[in-house]
Amino acid sequence: MSEKMFQVACSTLEIDLITFDFSSPKPAFFPIKHGFVRQALDRGIFFEIVYSGSILDVNRRKQAIMTAQAICRVSKGKNIILTSGADSEWILRAPADAMNLAGIFGIPPHQRKQALQDNQRKLIEHAASRKLTYRTAVATIPENIYNGEMKADNDLQ
Repeated sequence: MSEKMFQVACSTLEIDLITFDFSSPKPAFFPIKHGFVRQALDRGIFFEIVYSGSILDVNRRKQAIMTAQAICRVSKGKNIILTSGADSEWILRAPADAMNLAGIFGIPPHQRKQALQDNQRKLIEHAASRKLTYRTAVATIPENIYNGEMKADNDLQ
């Protein structure tokens, strides 16, 4: 991924997840800019950090840690998903080990559990709502109107 593609993904593409996979032979590195990440966070985009590449290859480990720390610093740990990307069972890590990796990658302590568990559910819900609705507004209807009773605002007390 290039810096220009990252900018387009953060600002205009209709996506839900940007993945940083460090298992590719030459992962691209570019400076992570605050403006792009803030734009993505405002749009509800999540960032996935795949840690298997950093475990398998010593040369990629430094790259993975630097990029992950940059993303976590700019996003303040919000909308981060940490996944294994494992293609075999020996690459999988226990939840406590994954929490420690999250700490190395720069995810704040109070958001590590979210990066491993909660944010995946939020991502699926966001993607489903975006796919099932198109520029939809949600209106709340007072219960008294819904039940067929029309009362003035001062009568509700």
